[in-house]
Amino acid sequence: MKLKISLILIVFILSVNNVFPQSKGTTSASFLKIAVGARNIAMGETGATSNDVNSIYWNPAGLNSLKEKEISLTHTMWFETINYEHIAGVLPMRYGNLGFGLNYMSMGDMDKYDNTGTKQNSKMSANDIALTFAYSRKNLIIKENLPSLNFGVNLKYLRSELEDESASAIATDIGFQTEIQNPKLKFGLVFQNIGTKMKFIKESFSLPTNVKFGTEYSLLIKNNPLNLLLDINFPNDNNPRLNFGAEYVIRNWKKAEIFTRLGYGAYHKGFEDISGLTTGIGFKFENYTLDYAFVPYGELGNTHRISFSMKFGGKIKEEGEEKMEKVREVFIKEQPKETKLPQTVEESTPIVKPEEEPGKELEEKIMSDLKLKFIFNSDKLFSVDGTTLTPEGYKTLDEIGQLLFSNPKDKVIIETYTDNVGLREMNIELSKKQAQIIYNYLIQKGIDASRIEAKGYGPDKPIASNDTDEGRAKNRRVEVIIVRENSRIHFDSGGYSIKDEFNKSLNETIELIKSYHEGKVLIEGHSDNVGSREMNIELSIKRAKSIYDYFVKQGIEPARIEIKGYGPDKPIASNDTDEGRAKNRRVEIILYK
Repeated sequence: MKLKISLILIVFILSVNNVFPQSKGTTSASFLKIAVGARNIAMGETGATSNDVNSIYWNPAGLNSLKEKEISLTHTMWFETINYEHIAGVLPMRYGNLGFGLNYMSMGDMDKYDNTGTKQNSKMSANDIALTFAYSRKNLIIKENLPSLNFGVNLKYLRSELEDESASAIATDIGFQTEIQNPKLKFGLVFQNIGTKMKFIKESFSLPTNVKFGTEYSLLIKNNPLNLLLDINFPNDNNPRLNFGAEYVIRNWKKAEIFTRLGYGAYHKGFEDISGLTTGIGFKFENYTLDYAFVPYGELGNTHRISFSMKFGGKIKEEGEEKMEKVREVFIKEQPKETKLPQTVEESTPIVKPEEEPGKELEEKIMSDLKLKFIFNSDKLFSVDGTTLTPEGYKTLDEIGQLLFSNPKDKVIIETYTDNVGLREMNIELSKKQAQIIYNYLIQKGIDASRIEAKGYGPDKPIASNDTDEGRAKNRRVEVIIVRENSRIHFDSGGYSIKDEFNKSLNETIELIKSYHEGKVLIEGHSDNVGSREMNIELSIKRAKSIYDYFVKQGIEPARIEIKGYGPDKPIASNDTDEGRAKNRRVEIILYK
């Protein structure tokens, strides 16, 4: 970590002293200095650590944080009749993200004067355009405990027209971003507008190049994020300047967020000196975001910026749809054989679905406990960059925390998974970060660390095919396993009646199921290996059915319950001893939303 930061600082210092001129002078294409994206503008025009679609303007490395297709439109009501438009989009790819941007400034009709200052009868016009193509990806930082490094580059075509004259240039931006997760601290470095000169008639002018270095610190206030930002700019046509910004995110709703923003630019000389305080607000609902920024310019007037962005490409589930994907088994090493249900099973027995993909056994110390497993889609719990909790994520973890408070002897296992897009090492790193975020949040809510175990598996345990969008969405998941000590349900050999001594455990589980009125229940029956496999599968189904009947009798809706029977296919102990066989005669109850 120290080595990486040192290298960034060395590059930063050398670039300021050598790449960019120290003397000030006139530059062309000044429209490039007009910021875009109302969010960043409202935060004092800070953007070195930007991670949304408008990063194509601020720092192209931030485009790598986007996991969904996104498009943004910005309209700027500038002075007099001047309007400035910006459109940006990003397309996530397997080996990095592609972006595009279009900036267009029109100044309307202006009075025309000759070289003596006499007003002419005709009008004149001027406009500027910038066409940008971007590429961003995460660099290979695969050593554990080291933060990743995002890299991005822009290629820009610039053109300015004034009456009958025009000039063009080619430019590039090169940016880097990295972060430290706990506490969440981000750094950004970008070199902007490095390119050719623009020549009007006989005279050439340099582009407004700039080196921007920034940092962002995020903390929680009443479970709502507060982001603090600082940028340092070294332009080639002005003195260095500082930009400060703050953003408070209100997440008290399931699908909506409100953003309040404030910023200040500490300028020294030139046109920017007029501007200082900035402010704005934003609204987000599901995949749609609307931002507004207000920037006063003294006697010149006030400017207003409006941005609208939209994410698309994936299915947006409607209210009432299941929030969870199908529950998968992770407790065995070998694939169980798919079997047909015995003909002796009653017609009232719910449909039993064969398990499709196995996982690895959990540790032996967990095996004798009742497990209540929740499966959540990571896209619902985390934002597009995968490292920030969403409003639904906070709400879900609050529910888990309350459950652990109500049952102080329970323990919890957090397991996070990804799809296979990108390098395996990067995905494992991401899943570990997500597990750490959940772990830290539960501790912050007062849960003792000794009760929490967190693991990140990356793409190593898929539950669906990674060849489709739907399959990859299922694989991006968080599994929360509540371990209820000494509450496993056992049966006598050959039997499927519930023993009275386990009614208390079942009643506690029923109360939990009722509290999660949207949740589904999966009941899995298991047996030892005494007798034929077919007989044991039938027996395990009857054991699961006995729990099903008990739950229905206690008021759980039958439509919420699914049962499976595995017979002897999933032992959790050796069948060579009476003790081991007793452990294998069991029912696993899994609750999922």
